[in-house]
Amino acid sequence: MKSINLLTLMAGSALSAGIAFSEAPPAIPSGSITYTAVNGQTDYADDFASHSDYATPTPAAAPRQISAYSNRKWATLDINAYSSNYQVRGMGVTNRYSDAGWSFVNLQLKPGNTNLFGWGIGQQLDLQAGAIYGSGVLGNEPVLGAGYGLTKEIFPNLVAKAGYGLQYGGLEGFLSEYRGKAPHQLAQNIHINLTYDDRQTGYFGRFDLGAGFYGLTGWYGLIEGGYRWQDVLPTRGNIGWDATVRAGMSYSFGYWAGNADGVDAYYIRCEALPYNIGGTMGRDAQWQLVPWVQTSWAGNNRTKINQAVGTGIIDHFQFTVGVDVRYNF
Repeated sequence: MKSINLLTLMAGSALSAGIAFSEAPPAIPSGSITYTAVNGQTDYADDFASHSDYATPTPAAAPRQISAYSNRKWATLDINAYSSNYQVRGMGVTNRYSDAGWSFVNLQLKPGNTNLFGWGIGQQLDLQAGAIYGSGVLGNEPVLGAGYGLTKEIFPNLVAKAGYGLQYGGLEGFLSEYRGKAPHQLAQNIHINLTYDDRQTGYFGRFDLGAGFYGLTGWYGLIEGGYRWQDVLPTRGNIGWDATVRAGMSYSFGYWAGNADGVDAYYIRCEALPYNIGGTMGRDAQWQLVPWVQTSWAGNNRTKINQAVGTGIIDHFQFTVGVDVRYNF
């Protein structure tokens, strides 16, 4: 009896196996296949680099961008090659006093020690020589100036200066002698100055305040702000163009005349700054060529100064063109 049951069980198992092998195989799954056994250490960089489709093109030469100001420049030579009008802090002088414009050379020296007294203070020496063209009253004498100051960088891009200045000739010298406060055309002053120049963002500005104590006595000052643009015109060959626009206001209190208190002049100046791709001219190069135009309007001190002198020495409006050259040592 047990043998019959065993035979029956074996026959059933064989029949079930046969039926299983005779059924259709399961369907192939659809969709993307995820591989989990990937060798992440394989380096295919050489294969991609060798293929022409993945070759990196050689970038074209680009103009050098304006960099931050460098205190290592120990001397700067500014040459106003020509200016069609003689002006003092934006205040224009009539042709009777400057027949045909003027030119000047300004040399700024920074001695090597920039840590005087252990406070990070530097020195600055300014020397200026100019000539007013024509046979006017101011054209009979040269314009000479000298100044010495101590400088300190208070914050990044913000430099303070305190110093002494002397000028012979020009409008200051003429009025010093004309008003009888000096035996010669000589004026002296002490002054403070704040200069801001962020060469990365393009913003710059300055604030001047001075006090005359010989020749001309009283207070004077200037406030100015501006912006520097890069690549204002498409580059032509090796030459590109940057530009600046600045606006300012000069003022004085009892400096030119006893009752002259207020604004001396308002002005707007536009400068073109050409540069070459090679970096030898313009931007941070050793030398720059700067053609410019300026418009200026006299403030309320114009009438008071003219009354003190007895003639219309100050223009109500001036349009001036000029060209400057700068060389950094």
